[in-house]
Amino acid sequence: MFRAPGFAAVAAATVTLMYRAGLMAWPTVPLLAALKLPLLAGLVVGLALEAKAAFVISPGEAPSVGSRGVAAGAAVGDIADAEFADAAAVLASALIGYLAIARLGLNAVLASSLLGLAGALLLPKRAVAIYCGSFAGMAAPAAFETMPSVALSGVIAGVFYVSCKPCFPGVGGRLGAAAYAGSLGSSLLLGARLTGDELPGLGLGLGILAYAILGSALTWTVSVRLGRGAVMASAFWGAVAGAVIPALHGPVAGSLLDAAFFCGSFAGMSSAARLRNEAEAGVAGAFCGLSFILALPWLGGAGGKLGTLAFGSTLAYLGLRETVRRALSRLRKT
Repeated sequence: MFRAPGFAAVAAATVTLMYRAGLMAWPTVPLLAALKLPLLAGLVVGLALEAKAAFVISPGEAPSVGSRGVAAGAAVGDIADAEFADAAAVLASALIGYLAIARLGLNAVLASSLLGLAGALLLPKRAVAIYCGSFAGMAAPAAFETMPSVALSGVIAGVFYVSCKPCFPGVGGRLGAAAYAGSLGSSLLLGARLTGDELPGLGLGLGILAYAILGSALTWTVSVRLGRGAVMASAFWGAVAGAVIPALHGPVAGSLLDAAFFCGSFAGMSSAARLRNEAEAGVAGAFCGLSFILALPWLGGAGGKLGTLAFGSTLAYLGLRETVRRALSRLRKT
């Protein structure tokens, strides 16, 4: 049951954000909110399937110890040390990322991407944890004004990250969801005020959708088809987006569009067992774009929001795909 707290926290943070980015948007943009209803249904199915996979032990399957199990010759103490190192990496990355954004004025997408690239190149064993922490560090200084507040987010995110490592294997965005759960927990404990932005106009909204699709497909291609790994692929394209997109579209629109691209890249971090090709990655990216638009007014400023939108959107796609597969299977039998 070590994985239960992380699973519950990640699921709760994702459902909270996706709900606000769906049903609560109905009075303002009913058409877009209606489009989101199937995604919410798919998310429920996806979470149910993941819970079954995480907590229902199949016949003949031995329960694991902690989040990794005990491999031949490995000591429980070694596993505990590794988990502690991962949690520490999440915390350190969150603080470094926040400093780069709040003190040096670095673009948040660029700061997170550079940390991800550094982790993948210099500390590959901790690259995933470092990337997770960088999302917690993307907290807005207006909401998280002090280093201790971000440190608390990093500590909580590190605990959730370690706890939920065996859960949601290969689903893009789960690192951001763990970071977001930590940021939301910190905001509740400290009373940080989370805000949001206005919904975009049609032109900007279509741009957000296009960039989210592009980010997902490109990341999946580099990660899976070229074999460079999920962290390297997302961080590389995030760095490109953070440097290029604001220059192309200006600081205001560019900041939204590069965030949408980065959000899509997290869906593209999914494994080939989850998203089977670029087309499926593009559909998950489209779900990300829609969720991104509808989530703009809600719970902004907490680190990991983009990853949570990608995680919820990817799970929604997987849930809908499985629902359709089962329905078609029943039709064939009849």
